[in-house]
Amino acid sequence: MPSKVLLQKNTRTGKFRFSLLSARGQVIVASEPYESKRGAMAALNAFRKNAADAILVDETEPKQPAPAKKTAARAAKTTASRAAAAVEGNGRRTTRRATAARSDAASAPAKTTAKTTARRPRRTEPQPQPVAAPEES
Repeated sequence: MPSKVLLQKNTRTGKFRFSLLSARGQVIVASEPYESKRGAMAALNAFRKNAADAILVDETEPKQPAPAKKTAARAAKTTASRAAAAVEGNGRRTTRRATAARSDAASAPAKTTAKTTARRPRRTEPQPQPVAAPEES
């Protein structure tokens, strides 16, 4: 006995769905609900057309990331930039903005401190405007 496809309409929601049944009557595939019978039939025909040529993609095994390929020139450049950053200050990498802020701080008077990061202005709610009394004529 071959497998069969069952097309059903849900009596409560009025939506259509199809199911692929095995020769023993067990549900193998169940579709999502469709608003119309025509939509369900279109999906069923697409399923029939594409299932014959489908390939298996097994996503149950964790993927092994491909090792990063570094060229010798890129590795040397990275090493040189890290060494330069370490010499610049405390072994931390610095950006141009932070470096410029430090040089500005060094030239500023002792009372003020330079900010190294820009802050967003706070969001404020619009203040209600007072209503002017109508002028009398």
